[in-house]
Amino acid sequence: MDHDLLPSEPKRIHMSEQYPLAIDFRTARNVSVPLIAVNSLDPAATMRALAWSLVNVASASQADTDNEFGLHTFPILKWDIGHGLIPLNEEGKNWHTQNVGPSKQNTTINPAEALRVLEKVPQRTLTFILNGHRYLSNDFFIQGLWNCRDLYKTNGSTIVLLGIGFKLPPELANDVVLLNEPLPTATQLESIIKEQLSAASLPLPDHATLAKAVDATLGLGAFTAEPGHGQRSRIEQRAEERGEEHHLGEDEPHHPHAERAVDI
Repeated sequence: MDHDLLPSEPKRIHMSEQYPLAIDFRTARNVSVPLIAVNSLDPAATMRALAWSLVNVASASQADTDNEFGLHTFPILKWDIGHGLIPLNEEGKNWHTQNVGPSKQNTTINPAEALRVLEKVPQRTLTFILNGHRYLSNDFFIQGLWNCRDLYKTNGSTIVLLGIGFKLPPELANDVVLLNEPLPTATQLESIIKEQLSAASLPLPDHATLAKAVDATLGLGAFTAEPGHGQRSRIEQRAEERGEEHHLGEDEPHHPHAERAVDI
């Protein structure tokens, strides 16, 4: 079965160019770091955020803000254990058709086999591997990443492992740059709440209630913070139980930068 592009999802977080993860990722990408691991509670939001961090914001129109994958002229791919290797933009689809296609798609469900295929990517390819932390004890996966290292260093491609609690094996300890995805700020949480209530055709709360809702979701990942349809009352109830008002844009938590320098 051929794999079409994944349907685009509404953007929940518009990343500032000064967002700590954006700065670290762009720096690593610009000096052709081939292997990056990102601790993230919300891989879907992180993939969109990292793709958006590579966009020339000044030249992107408002209509482009929900199309961060399609804005790039290099292939963007994603791997997960359920689907194998799939494309996220047109350039990725063209490469996937030529190098994977229906005949090899099921083979790429095996992460080691997927990495063998990924040795053939063109320049500047960006590949996301979901739950990458779960395979770092597998000798074949470790070797596959190591095999891609020098190839990617030469052609500027990047493999991004997304997961939680990465423990790098000795074989890769000096080859993988480890970054941390900060939790959403109060301003971003406010945007998430407004967008989700609007999508559910629910009226926006007054400023005081909104501030309490933001306070109630501080410390949650972007996906967890999203109220589902009909959940507005629960968020407001949690905010009331907290009994504290958060001033939007103030008292933002500190966001850690890369755990290892990226100027290698």
